[in-house]
Amino acid sequence: MMCDTGCGGHYAQYGQAVLAQGFDRTQNNAPVVFCSYPLACETCGKHIWSHTQVELPAELVEEAAELIW
Repeated sequence: MMCDTGCGGHYAQYGQAVLAQGFDRTQNNAPVVFCSYPLACETCGKHIWSHTQVELPAELVEEAAELIW
């Protein structure tokens, strides 16, 4: 993924991925679980987070949310 600062660099994973709880606004704010991981630009060093929704059955989402918090 290209850095959005205009430096011409690319983002690379920088650190360990974590689980995060969120809400799906397209599904009436239903709870969801994300795998979130930090990225850093290899050129300018800008840090961002990337979030990918983890597809789980509803009962597992609730259990995972309890473990995350």
